[in-house]
Amino acid sequence: EAEALLREALQLWRDSGDEGGAAATLHELGVVHLRRAEWESATALLKQSLAMKRERRPCGTTNRIGNCIGKAAASSGGGGVGTARHHSRFREEAATLHQLAVAAMSSKPPRLAEADALLREALALEDQGPFALGARAATLQQLARVAERCGDAHAARAHLEEALAMQTRAYGEGVAHVNKAATLSQLASLALQSGDTEHASQVLGEALEMRRQIYGHGGGHVEVALNLAKLGECERA
Repeated sequence: EAEALLREALQLWRDSGDEGGAAATLHELGVVHLRRAEWESATALLKQSLAMKRERRPCGTTNRIGNCIGKAAASSGGGGVGTARHHSRFREEAATLHQLAVAAMSSKPPRLAEADALLREALALEDQGPFALGARAATLQQLARVAERCGDAHAARAHLEEALAMQTRAYGEGVAHVNKAATLSQLASLALQSGDTEHASQVLGEALEMRRQIYGHGGGHVEVALNLAKLGECERA
């Protein structure tokens, strides 16, 4: 049903000549196919979305590291309004690059080098402002997964530590948050793989405390149960 509604919306956007609406809808269709594990069709839809978003870049715009990446004729307003629109478009492109990386990682066989390149491109587009820290941290978490699957535990750990630092800045020192707990769990998994059960247990303890603050101390949430199971794995090791 979701796909049927999105395809109807896509046709309406195309009929009205609204490329921005069409690009956003193609992105959402790609995500629907990702959730159904249809990697090839998801990739095709997301690539269409990305191409349309890139065509809509104002001429002469740059990403956050100063590279000129604009193609289309300038159409946005000047000053702060124009800058805000450019940043919004970069965020939209980065989101599609992120989902393309997920498809590349999940394909059979996985295309890890491609996923790494897509995620690094997304990172270069994402804003460095305080409201973008969560998105950048999520991209770093995905980069860590790619590095881990490539056997580079050192790089994976570095990405996760940077992600956790960003999440702490975004959500606050000492503030429990599901994303921080997830990053801690990833760090614990890396420690377990390297045989450092003491560090893994310590990090899992921090993650468990966060999850209990979020979900309560009853232990009835699946994330709390998984966290406890991992702690038990540390005890057995």
